Amino acid sequence: MAHRLAAANLRTALLSDARPSAQKSIQRWSLRSLANINIDPSSGTSSQPPRSDVAQTLLQDIILRLAGQHARTVAMTAQTEAILGASDDGKKLASDTKVLEEDEAASGGTTSSSNRSKVIRAVNQPVKLPPKVQMEYEVQSQLEKKNALKNLADLETLHTSTYKLVHELLDNDATSLRRYTSADAALVAATFESIRSRHAMSVELMADVVISLRRARSLRAGIGLVAPAGQFCGIDLQLIDDFLRERLGVQLLCDHYVALDKGKKNGGIAVGCSLGDVVEDAVTEARHVCDANLGIMPDVQVEYGFDDNVPIPKPLVGLVDSHTSVSGYESIELTLIRPWLHHALVEILKNAMASSVQRADDCGEHTSPPDVHVRLVDGSESVSIFVMDQGVGLAEDGMRRAFRFAESSSLKRWDRIEEQTSYAMVRQPLGSLGVGLPLSRMMCQMFGGDVSISNREKGGRLDSGCSAVIELLKDDQYLERLHS
Repeated sequence: MAHRLAAANLRTALLSDARPSAQKSIQRWSLRSLANINIDPSSGTSSQPPRSDVAQTLLQDIILRLAGQHARTVAMTAQTEAILGASDDGKKLASDTKVLEEDEAASGGTTSSSNRSKVIRAVNQPVKLPPKVQMEYEVQSQLEKKNALKNLADLETLHTSTYKLVHELLDNDATSLRRYTSADAALVAATFESIRSRHAMSVELMADVVISLRRARSLRAGIGLVAPAGQFCGIDLQLIDDFLRERLGVQLLCDHYVALDKGKKNGGIAVGCSLGDVVEDAVTEARHVCDANLGIMPDVQVEYGFDDNVPIPKPLVGLVDSHTSVSGYESIELTLIRPWLHHALVEILKNAMASSVQRADDCGEHTSPPDVHVRLVDGSESVSIFVMDQGVGLAEDGMRRAFRFAESSSLKRWDRIEEQTSYAMVRQPLGSLGVGLPLSRMMCQMFGGDVSISNREKGGRLDSGCSAVIELLKDDQYLERLHS
């Protein structure tokens, strides 16, 4: 990488690394290349601590991704200033056109994709309000805008300071990495840990930005603080998606190095991981979350292969290879990022369980929630995990909104500090910011997989409900997907 370490001005170096020509130098990793990065090909052993060239390669990649995230944050700040600065000319934002990207063919999708058409819908004209209410709405709208701008400024500062941290380690011909004493190795490991902890809240900050902008636009339209479902936040959705993908990439590289430093041969990549074990762990956690929040938890049946009595919903059959194995799910082994798959499974299982409990509540006081079925299908090129509930299902709009970032069905935002009223463990919420499913899908898509949802009619021994499928590619040489 032709990195400008000698640049006198840090901002100049940051802007330089954010240029498209520099961003093309970002490494597209495969799971195999990451798993083998610290392994000596001749001996098959891994170095402890990780070799200095491994640290330098990952840090050089991270610094470019940080520059890209910073550039997108700056662009989002400019858009935020523009979209909420139209009051002087008397034009209401509500009369602007709103872009909603919808995938009518699929059950849901990421917020932006070149493969989907954009549906342009005109927002209703502003609601005529009494002057006092209109003034209150305008004040609240400006407060929401200030909150969004503050969070974006915090993100800019975060990426600038983290970039500086890595830049200083790589600067001066990377003295620490060339010398690489035990103290230098400890400093490098601490740097990766620091990057990881610094950015732990960046997704939440971005969600707050989107939520605040939706509220601000809703208030300016005279609708009120609660934004309508599907309200466009006004920021280019591609910027948000790319920001989140880069955030996941930085997290992955930091997690990977930290795991290597702790003696794991393949770092953060689980080679030959038992899919049955991952599913079992996710089911256990999801049931605990459901029980903690609702006081009851449905049973979960884990099965494998196709079964006429538990049919795969028609919209999802095409996602599965025709050649399938009927061996026990315990024997399915894959190379994957275990925490990411665990996250995706828990998010989907939480939704499935909550829907099953809701159906039981709708049916009567003494009705037990119907079981949730998890079915693993081993294909020739991919493995699919179907999660099928027998709950209330999703409305058409709900399926479209399921993968939109920061679009939550929860009426109240979960607050860790507010929840922590004792020394007991903080319980994980069933729903909160609306980031769980969008991030789950991005995690799977990064290395060739996907997450889809579909309503299912009654059939076989299952009642109607909603089905979700996680598709995992078997090819561990698939190159990382950097952008939408």
